[in-house]
Amino acid sequence: MAKSRTKEYDGRFQWAKFIAEDYLKDFCMGVLLIGSVSYMRDNPEGLSSEDDIDLVGITNFSRLREENGKRSFKKLYDNLRQEDNDRILPFAIGDKIDTFSLLWHIQKYDVGLYFWDEAAFNNIISIPNNGVREERYENKQNRQFFGFDYGEDFTNQSSVNPYGTKLEFYGGEEIENGRVHEIYPYFEDKNEIYLGPQAMTMLMRPTVLYQNRFDFAGVIYDFNMGLRARLVEKYDEYGTSKCCLLNVLPKPLRNKIPGDLKSELGGKNVSLGKVVRCVS
Repeated sequence: MAKSRTKEYDGRFQWAKFIAEDYLKDFCMGVLLIGSVSYMRDNPEGLSSEDDIDLVGITNFSRLREENGKRSFKKLYDNLRQEDNDRILPFAIGDKIDTFSLLWHIQKYDVGLYFWDEAAFNNIISIPNNGVREERYENKQNRQFFGFDYGEDFTNQSSVNPYGTKLEFYGGEEIENGRVHEIYPYFEDKNEIYLGPQAMTMLMRPTVLYQNRFDFAGVIYDFNMGLRARLVEKYDEYGTSKCCLLNVLPKPLRNKIPGDLKSELGGKNVSLGKVVRCVS
């Protein structure tokens, strides 16, 4: 019997769909719901009043750089009623970044909005199938990332392997209330595979709220299957408590996710019907 939805879950999910439809759709080729509101969909009672809404908007940055176009970065910011856009727009319009994020508040909810250029999205989901098997230090999959108003979370970027070992990346350009980073959603050398938070987002049961012709649900599903196959190929111990995707997550998040997702990330078996959901 399906579990009854809670007020905390329903309110957030309905607002997520509203934001995707009324604020993001005209600027994006796809909108994904990520985070707790997505991976708790079958365990809504686990959501609390402290959980926020997290959305990824996948768009074409080159088109949004046309300031006089119908859909521009400035008009996107105006649509979101972001008044202090002068700190991020020069980086977005100047072709210096291909992802950025911002914090938003609508009604009683905090909303994390993450915008990815379609090239950055493709860079993430195509990684396990690109045939690169040798020194990834010579062929880095990297993207510059702009963290806006996220404070210490962006002092450095780290990726984590299935044993829980971190690989830290430092550097970047400090600006007011943020930093421009190079990020590594997937990093492989001869010995290890490291996953960044962007790759893990695609493994945490995202929900496609909107897609314009492109099959986002299909490619996210393929990414999940391809990455797991690569991990099985790379690690003899993969699927044990010592070596698994669960170890990539920070401990607080490991403790928060529902039991079935925890089991899935901690082993080799995947609930195929839960990998990604599409409600567009």
